[in-house]
Amino acid sequence: MLTSLNALKRFVVFSCLLSASHGSLWATVFTVTNTADSGPGTFRQAITSANADVNFPHTINFNLPVGTTITLGETALPEIMRTMVIDATTTSGWTSNAIGITLDATNNSANQILHIVNVPNVEIYGLQIIGGLATSFGILINGDNADGFKIGAINKRNFINRAANTIIKVISADNGFIQNNYLGCDVTGSFGYYGEPITFPPNSGSGLWLTDGADGNTIGGAQVGQGNLIAGGTGLGILVGLNNDPTPGGLSGCSGNVFYGNRVGGLETLQFYYIAFWIEGNSDNNIIGGVEPGQANDLSYSSNGFSGDGNGPQVIRILGAEAQGNTIRGNIMTCGLGTGIGLLTPGANNNQSAPVINDFNSTSNILSGTSNTPGATIDVYIGSDCNGNQTDQIKSEAYLASTLVDANGNWSVDLSPFACLANNKFVTATATHPINGSTGPFSHGFLVSATVFGNGLPTASFTYIQSNEYVIEFNNTSTPGCTYLWDFGAGFTSTEANPSHDFLYDNTWPVQLIVTNDCGSDTLDTTVVVIKTSIADIQTSNLSISEQTGTLTIKSNNPFEKGTLLTLNNLSGQLLDNKIQGASNQTCIQLSTQQLSAGIYFITLQSSSNQVTLKWLKTTNY
Repeated sequence: MLTSLNALKRFVVFSCLLSASHGSLWATVFTVTNTADSGPGTFRQAITSANADVNFPHTINFNLPVGTTITLGETALPEIMRTMVIDATTTSGWTSNAIGITLDATNNSANQILHIVNVPNVEIYGLQIIGGLATSFGILINGDNADGFKIGAINKRNFINRAANTIIKVISADNGFIQNNYLGCDVTGSFGYYGEPITFPPNSGSGLWLTDGADGNTIGGAQVGQGNLIAGGTGLGILVGLNNDPTPGGLSGCSGNVFYGNRVGGLETLQFYYIAFWIEGNSDNNIIGGVEPGQANDLSYSSNGFSGDGNGPQVIRILGAEAQGNTIRGNIMTCGLGTGIGLLTPGANNNQSAPVINDFNSTSNILSGTSNTPGATIDVYIGSDCNGNQTDQIKSEAYLASTLVDANGNWSVDLSPFACLANNKFVTATATHPINGSTGPFSHGFLVSATVFGNGLPTASFTYIQSNEYVIEFNNTSTPGCTYLWDFGAGFTSTEANPSHDFLYDNTWPVQLIVTNDCGSDTLDTTVVVIKTSIADIQTSNLSISEQTGTLTIKSNNPFEKGTLLTLNNLSGQLLDNKIQGASNQTCIQLSTQQLSAGIYFITLQSSSNQVTLKWLKTTNY
């Protein structure tokens, strides 16, 4: 049953996602045409002119070749004091996630490179910001009115590195979005600046810092291409609240922020020295990860140093009795030192305790245990085993399954679907309170010896649907498999059972799937056809959709092309129906939906010249 507090958290997430879709008509366009640091057509002059124009909001575009470097002098750039979009993806020749413009602040004496001061809805896309000796913050967002900011978006990445304090700091601003940015690493996302003998200091503080009531912000996201990569620092990955908060009751805390799909560290070459997440002060009801697709954060290699306060390292640390109701689920925490979740103050996260794993039945593959919180959600994980010790196993290598604690404090979960993954490994678990949403520490690791059913060689197979412009969602139908290796070409691979992949443009793409179990392996080499779709635009196109008494009707303002193929798939990619529009000059196609349960479906119309896909929500069971 969804509790009132969990419902509130979901409302915060939903409200944030809704606010991401707002649009505006920009009053004035200022175009940067000059790479000098000052004068007409320069970036500095564009900000100055936008600040002076009261008919905001504005946009700053760049009529320069992609990858152009603007070298900043000693003087700080003007503060951003009007609502504006700084869009370096407008450079000539820009492609998805490329660097549009580089701001080289090597010789700049400012404390921060870009400073948003108490104005809402500022957006920044496609910049690379390289800090210098004086740089404390790459981007500083400051003020109660600096709400609704957007730093990066799907396909429109920013690259920011070399900040002595924090790469992005948000003070008091609410309901903003920080998505798809590379913070503290090289442009390939494979190497961090931590520990490198470079002329300028590495990221010696936090990758991201939310403080002084920065509430309801979305950091990353569950969709492909929304998560940030935060890496290579000598301090903290993400700080929520204020370290050593001096205010009464921790008033500089932050609440209702959502962290989905981010990598904080994630590779040994991207490690942080200290801690991935530090939550302190009056910071409550934040959501770090989840068990639905795309929600988990990868926090591997992010706790490799010892803390100065004598508490040792943790991946996620919660400090202060006022920090409560923080939900931590589904995250990957392999390698690194210390435990996964540390509650360092009496009262922190409502004193939610870890569950206890008591037994594993190797005949039925049932894992069982106890908890002092009836109704709590128990999440079961494979424990990390990088360091080969018991402490390291009090972290998560992979999420397995969830269950609920009964009224007597007992719980159990069937690990049969995960027998291959869990066999001869330590498993661990967390408990999340059913009302306040607080998640406690991991339990101690428990070694399981699962019954792995070797019932023959596996058979590799899958289905797929195109869920966005060039994104393919794969549904693995292989049996019986234990591990999976996907190869999408160009060096892109996945070990997920049901991955998704952005193929970037329309083509017929080779895909290989290797399925393995105890008896052997099977390899499937095949292709997928990717056709540019119009999911985002179909709602405003010449198509309309309606359902009445179990019949789905799709109407077009223009006649359907003869031979148009309509297919209906569910979220798992299963084909439910298909129909060919054979006659010409017909503007209507109908399907029976009487047998379909309420839920989300994909309707694809494919002709010889085009393909469009519509996500349809069926709300009624007939």
